Amino acid sequence: MGGQNYSQVAVVMVPFPAQGHLNQLLHLSHLVISYGIPVHYAGSAMHNHQAKVRVQGWDPESLTKIQFHNFQLPPYTSPPPKPDLCVPFPVHLQPLFDISTHLRKPVSELLDQLSAKYRRIIVVHDSMMASVVQDVKFISKAESFRFISIPAFTQFFGFWQNIPESDKPFRIDPSITIPRRIPSEEETLTPEVTKFVVDQMKFWGFESGRIYNTSRVIEGPYIELLEKLSRNGIETTHFVLGPFNPVVMTGNQEKHRCLEWLNEHDRGSVIYVSFGTTTSLTEEQIGELATGLEKSGQKFIWVL
Repeated sequence: MGGQNYSQVAVVMVPFPAQGHLNQLLHLSHLVISYGIPVHYAGSAMHNHQAKVRVQGWDPESLTKIQFHNFQLPPYTSPPPKPDLCVPFPVHLQPLFDISTHLRKPVSELLDQLSAKYRRIIVVHDSMMASVVQDVKFISKAESFRFISIPAFTQFFGFWQNIPESDKPFRIDPSITIPRRIPSEEETLTPEVTKFVVDQMKFWGFESGRIYNTSRVIEGPYIELLEKLSRNGIETTHFVLGPFNPVVMTGNQEKHRCLEWLNEHDRGSVIYVSFGTTTSLTEEQIGELATGLEKSGQKFIWVL
């Protein structure tokens, strides 16, 4: 090796700049760093900062071991949120999604730099950042894995619904729970978001495997359906590694006040309500939910 001091392996995380995506890969970064493997977290300066201040459950010292690469995005303008939309997706985030593709160049340069230092580079990228890491295939020392940020259930039925009935490669076992009705893409995503997803899908397929933040105990049947579906298309390996977030808190860790309040109540006595960060509710829907929760007489934690 010409006397160069090569380390063994480094992991590069490339998250999508939305909280639910940033948070999951930062949790995974903490897990990887706990094994003594160097982790590089590559994103915009603003979103890296947001991820760091919002992460919960880890020893603060662990965060200092992750190397953050704070890239600058070109200026962009986001319109004000519109809560009363026919499609409940926060459309004001669209300019950010579009501008995130500009991270391709700085991420590619980072991978080139790291390839001179490490024998092997493992790139874990969000599905929605596939175009940003497309140059991985030109780096002989690098290998990529696509991170699936949504539940295996959602991932499978998202694909399954788009396959014509006559072309479905197999039948789903009757013992597997299938909802009576699953919202369509048209009901949950705007045309602009759908186009963005389709554009990213063009860069899928060169990864060595897919990583899920779930467990087979919780979503085993749907993981098996995804594995079965991939055997009828592009063969790939499915790595079920979740949950990424800490499930056990040590005594010296500061607990969020919601957890302290939750611990005061009996198991199974509190309702948890959350529709995620990519669903916008109208004032009327919020009012109906609030009324229903109040009338239920149950204790609840509502993330709104």
